[in-house]
Amino acid sequence: MSNAVEIIKAVVSPVTKLIDAVSGAIGKLYEPVHIRRTADARAYEIQAEAKALRENADIPIQYRAGEITASTEVDLFVQRAQSRLAYQELLKQQNIEQVTDKAYEILSHETVCSDEPVDRDWMIRFFNSVEDISNEAMQELWAKILAGEVKEPKSFSLRTLETLKNLSQDEASLFEYVCQAVVCSDGDYFIPNDSFIFKTLNIEYADILRLDECGLISAIGTVNRYFDIAPNGKSYAIFGNKSIEIFARNCGKQLERAVIEVYPMTKIGEQIISLFEHGLSDEALLQYAREFKGENQKLKVTAYYRGDEAHENDLL
Repeated sequence: MSNAVEIIKAVVSPVTKLIDAVSGAIGKLYEPVHIRRTADARAYEIQAEAKALRENADIPIQYRAGEITASTEVDLFVQRAQSRLAYQELLKQQNIEQVTDKAYEILSHETVCSDEPVDRDWMIRFFNSVEDISNEAMQELWAKILAGEVKEPKSFSLRTLETLKNLSQDEASLFEYVCQAVVCSDGDYFIPNDSFIFKTLNIEYADILRLDECGLISAIGTVNRYFDIAPNGKSYAIFGNKSIEIFARNCGKQLERAVIEVYPMTKIGEQIISLFEHGLSDEALLQYAREFKGENQKLKVTAYYRGDEAHENDLL
């Protein structure tokens, strides 16, 4: 019996899991956009319905001494209010389905995902957040969140949803740009408080402060990040698809320590950064590695593309 269950789990695709999770949260069967587009005879097009409601809502209302005086006028007023509410709900539904369609498109290229179900409360909170998101760029971001959570539940916390809900497109774009400088080392994410990196990327402290206000980065730039490396041991600073390897030469039993000041990422920032491609250019990474090496003469520093751990094509 257990083997049969495992077989059933194995054939559940990411898009099937998405459809089930969405349907369980919004109370109706979610149909992917490519299926809906074949139903031309159905009154499905929200834009057309919203347009009709908007036109029907333009009914003149007359007041006398600040009050509605005729029952007919009251009826028209109620009709107008109902039309406005219906129009708003249609827009919300449109936003929800556009985000879901984008997530469906992302997952349609995936073949495997966790068999752990997506938390229903998380899904409800997600849709309560995206119903007011009409900006296409932000919808793309939310779609990545949904796709990521379907693939691996508990990837994005409720706090992350709340933070993203209050994030403007400008702030999201700024965070994506600043993420070029983000380093991952031993599971920690941070931005080196380094004048060369800031100058190269044209990042200002005001940008860090703004992202601190958004709850994505800590603007306290006096936080130290220590690299304690045992003799013949290694540590890594990962910039996207490139790594700096820090190696301690054999010098007895003494640990070698390198220290840099950093702006740490918050847990929310760490979760959102997974949605962006990031990393320094080859030239910027090399220059930063040379500076790091110059300040830590006892350490050997090498830069290379990730996936080339044999260092056959060292950048430095």
